[in-house]
Amino acid sequence: MKQLIAFPLVFIFSLSIYNSVFAQFTPVNSGDVAWGDYNDDDYPDVLLTGRSIDWLISKIYKNNGDSTFTELTELNLPGVYASSVAWFDYDNNGELDFIIAGRSEDGSPITKIYKNNGDETFIEQSTNLPGIQDGSINCFDFDNDGYPDVLLGGYDGSGYLTKLYKNNNGDGTFSEETAANLPASIDKTVTVGDYDNDGYIDILIYGVLYKNNSGDGTFIEQNTVTSGLIRGDLGLFFDYNNDNYPDLIISNVSYSGFTIIYENIIPLSLPTFYIPVDTIAHINEDGTISVLDYNNDTYLDIIIVGDTAGYNSSAISRVYKNNNGNGTFSIDPSINIIPLGTTTAIACGDYNDDDNTDFIISGRYEGEPITKLYSNTGTNNFKTKGVSIPEQFSTFDPLHNVWISSGEFADYDNDGFQDFIIIGLDNDSEYITKIYKNNRDNTFSEQKQIQLHDVYNGSVSWGDYNNDNYQDILITGRDKDNNIISKIYKNNGNNTFSEQTQIELIGIYYGSVAWGDYNNDNYLDILLCGRDDFNERRSIIYKNDQNGNFEEQTQIELIGVYNSSVAWGDYNNDNYLDILLTGNSANGEISKIYKNNGNGTFTEQTQTGLTDVYAGAVAWGDYDNDNYLDILLTGYTVTESISKVYKNNGDGSFTDQTQINLKGIFFGSVKWCDYNNDNNLDFIIAGRDDSDDTYSKVYKNNGDNTFTEQLQIEITPMRSGSLDCADINNDGYKDLLLTGRTNIDGIQTAVTQIYVNNKKENLIRLDYNFQALENSFVSFADFDKNGHIDMLMTGQDSDTLENSALYTTTNYGFQSTNITVPVLKNGSTSWGDYNNDGYCDLIITGKNELGLAQTLILQNSGNNKFMESGIYVSGVYDGFAEWADYNNDGLLDFVLSGNTGSNLITKIYKNTGNGFIETVASFPGSHHAVWSDCNNDGLWDILLADINAYTKIYENNGNDQFQLTLNFGDIANISFLDFSIFDYNNDAYDDIFIYKNDKLYFLKNQGDGTFPGADILVDNSYLFSNSINYFSTGDFNIDGIPDLLFNNQRYNGDLMLKLYEFTNTNELKEPLLIPGTEKGISAFGDFDGDNDLDIFITGKSNDSLITKIYYNNGSVHNTVPTSPSNLQFHCNADTVFISWDKATDTETPQAGLTYNCYMYEVGGDTIWHSMSNHFTGKRYLPKTGNTGHNNQWFITGLKVAKWYAWSVQTVDNSFAGSSFASESTFRLAPAFVAQPENKTVCEASFVIIRVTT
Repeated sequence: MKQLIAFPLVFIFSLSIYNSVFAQFTPVNSGDVAWGDYNDDDYPDVLLTGRSIDWLISKIYKNNGDSTFTELTELNLPGVYASSVAWFDYDNNGELDFIIAGRSEDGSPITKIYKNNGDETFIEQSTNLPGIQDGSINCFDFDNDGYPDVLLGGYDGSGYLTKLYKNNNGDGTFSEETAANLPASIDKTVTVGDYDNDGYIDILIYGVLYKNNSGDGTFIEQNTVTSGLIRGDLGLFFDYNNDNYPDLIISNVSYSGFTIIYENIIPLSLPTFYIPVDTIAHINEDGTISVLDYNNDTYLDIIIVGDTAGYNSSAISRVYKNNNGNGTFSIDPSINIIPLGTTTAIACGDYNDDDNTDFIISGRYEGEPITKLYSNTGTNNFKTKGVSIPEQFSTFDPLHNVWISSGEFADYDNDGFQDFIIIGLDNDSEYITKIYKNNRDNTFSEQKQIQLHDVYNGSVSWGDYNNDNYQDILITGRDKDNNIISKIYKNNGNNTFSEQTQIELIGIYYGSVAWGDYNNDNYLDILLCGRDDFNERRSIIYKNDQNGNFEEQTQIELIGVYNSSVAWGDYNNDNYLDILLTGNSANGEISKIYKNNGNGTFTEQTQTGLTDVYAGAVAWGDYDNDNYLDILLTGYTVTESISKVYKNNGDGSFTDQTQINLKGIFFGSVKWCDYNNDNNLDFIIAGRDDSDDTYSKVYKNNGDNTFTEQLQIEITPMRSGSLDCADINNDGYKDLLLTGRTNIDGIQTAVTQIYVNNKKENLIRLDYNFQALENSFVSFADFDKNGHIDMLMTGQDSDTLENSALYTTTNYGFQSTNITVPVLKNGSTSWGDYNNDGYCDLIITGKNELGLAQTLILQNSGNNKFMESGIYVSGVYDGFAEWADYNNDGLLDFVLSGNTGSNLITKIYKNTGNGFIETVASFPGSHHAVWSDCNNDGLWDILLADINAYTKIYENNGNDQFQLTLNFGDIANISFLDFSIFDYNNDAYDDIFIYKNDKLYFLKNQGDGTFPGADILVDNSYLFSNSINYFSTGDFNIDGIPDLLFNNQRYNGDLMLKLYEFTNTNELKEPLLIPGTEKGISAFGDFDGDNDLDIFITGKSNDSLITKIYYNNGSVHNTVPTSPSNLQFHCNADTVFISWDKATDTETPQAGLTYNCYMYEVGGDTIWHSMSNHFTGKRYLPKTGNTGHNNQWFITGLKVAKWYAWSVQTVDNSFAGSSFASESTFRLAPAFVAQPENKTVCEASFVIIRVTT
């Protein structure tokens, strides 16, 4: 049954909202917002209207139940501002419908009702309701017939009105109640409530009460009742003192600067029904007042948002605490809300089902529209929910590095993939407790909305203590205030956890914990070991009482220890869990087994023969498959550290397997794990040895009571940490989670690492902690030709030192390389195969450590090494180098632009096959020059912005000559990287986009290489807000149309990326918003190899440097194009022309496709490289093909009498390549003089005949 969430006697139709799985609320002002659970999933969704930066919007955001929201993009609702909204079930079918009113795009007011179809779609209902703006909507059942009616107040285009419309039994029509005869109203001056508790809802308009005359459609003005009230612009009924009579809060622009709370005193039978009891801050008529019990004390508090102009002329957002209903309200200074001025809206509701009231606000902040969701943390505070990730993207977060730590896998959200939790101390000595959710692609996302007690020197473990099939959490340790804690957090099943404060466990640290059902009642019990708050050694069993609580079993006497390790295991196969316990007792180190007697008692087994240790680790495991649990034990004895395997003899005793020779370690962790799936338990041990060195090793079980160290498996050596194994990617092989402290270059540092099992007797470390840089540049190429796009970053690290990082991508994700790339400042990088060996080489520009401009050409040797080519060219910084074969000889040349330190240059360097020479072509200096075949004549032209701030195109005439053909003087001062060229409308001709002075200019290619002039595509000061706005283009949403990506933006108060999509009518849609950075860069690339574009971003976010990848996981999947066909060739003099029939693609229109060729001498060298895998078609570079949109090309300089083979593939707007067409071959024959008579020469041959006359 759908229910409205409302406060007592206050008709606030702010219902349940949808937490959009990674959706950003559009920032708006002059709008309205309401919660409502339209899909009956018990999570309130959001209805939002208003004016955004560029558009009027009306949107519904679905609450995904995991603190994220998804926009219902298919609804296509009319955008409105000066608006009002409400959810209501007008047809009583149990599904919430909604009503919106406001000023539409054409300037006229509208009012529309939308019926809920029950399938996440809504259909507009034809009604006779007048359109209104600058008003209010109240939905309530005035005549108690069971159907909600509609009260409208506001401006209808010709004047102001207040009208009541009766719901005609839910048939979708409404009839005006003309007898109501209510006075006109504007803004939010109308509110409703049953002030006299007669069962009929009354109306307050501008401080005057109108009594509902028993539902007959008439309302009687109550002059005596409200004679003492101010005539308020904002009014709201609410029962502040819990006496079941609705009180009032009223604010008035012209009144002496206060908002007044009035108590309803009807029970006193006085002439005046309301008396003032308190005053709070005044706000003007464009502000908003709402109520909520934010601290769960059963008394309604007040939230006000607005501008106090006319009094102290400032915007405020405040929460006033109700002081237990005594008639006074106090500002709660601990709650910090962004101060909004005019045109505001508020909606309160519990969006995440944690029994704490949250709220969403919209309005104007520092002149900019804004919408923010504030989540109530339950600690009398609110945490803003900022920019989040759109649903079609997933991202992974860097893993927080911890030591003195504990970590464990579990599928806490029941999605079939293993997640994990870690606790410990990070490298900044901060205490950490974090949950990471498995993204199902070998990456994990930190669940920042899950707030757990931060501890270290403790232990953490998952266990379903209440048998609801969700993994709960047990945490012990010391927090930042030196409190010693042991806490249980209940998994609520909706990506939230609740601390079970009724469960009282003794706090411990320097210890360990374990879940286990020792009494076989099918409920997990608890074993705790460690030091308590009084430094007493403790070992305690807590019995689960099956009612959500635990009882200490004081009759079970275990020896108290710290620096301990514990494990449950049935070593004697009697179906009762026994205890293995090590640690430092009052009498020294111990290793003990306690036998479970099956009657709630345990007996110490003195005959086990285990070596006594402390600061160790223990684990049960049947390594020899004899159905008896054996023991793996490490720790420190009286004199040394040990690591031992003990065989279970089946008679209660254990034998030290001395033939298994292991390095002794302590302060570490151990784990049994059959990593190679041979049905024999292997193990991993990690810790500190007697020489204070760290150690981590995998030992393979040989199946003959021996183990062999696996030298090929390199795991980070660690101490003071944890190990756990689970199959994170569901490939049937166990992977590894490692936390702890290690030594990197002589520095002790905390680590948290994931190793994925490659099913080939090895574990591969996944690199989640990208180098974070600002003032950065990034470029992508499959430099190692493993079928995955790799990544090179350059920039400044957190210490403002210049840095570079090259990452290779594998089937399991990114891995850092040991490849050293020279570091240059204020530069760029560009990939291209200049020597046609099939490997991507590299140009780097920038300043060296001496501050001198430098340009380096690095040759990729094909063995994961780069070497300087020794080729000298002009050095530049604040510039760029871009590859293209401008003279069609099959060798990549490049254009170089930038600052030499003394002047700007633009130069072309021609590839001679033995190096590069500067051409005679002359260009004005620029920061950025790019190649484009603007006229599709098969020759690459140049676009640049010159030193005099003119944007120019130089047409390639062949023979190293370029001619200035276009000069855009009206768009001046184009800075580094602030323009792009691509075919946005899929007409096979490249268009130009330029950013200048907060405007995005667009120059359309007319198809002949001419551009008639610049049109302003977007004119808005909020579009860009940083000096460098790097354009990245590509079809990210797989509709076949290229999209635009910008970083360094501020929007709704947050840093973000803006992703603009073009429509089929060549218009820009409202941007998609993604968390962004400043002083950074963003770019497209297919990092997971699924043929759609992902997004890379690096830079500064909230004063921290970050590097992230947003994986495109939308429901639409890109298909690769078809291959070209009908390959043809002919020659003219010494030039060979090739051509083919155009291909097709499901997403990209045919005219938008580009083509990519290769050619080689049969049995000899590559003449022209495609930078693709010739067998699979997989691209080595995320870019368009090397012939552009042309389906014909020419190549020069081929040798006579040699055989050549060539082929071509298709590339779509997501840069996915088709397979190559079947190769065509030809031979260039020597020229001869044609005779006058007819002759047949080389009939049916594959020879290009060169004839001279």
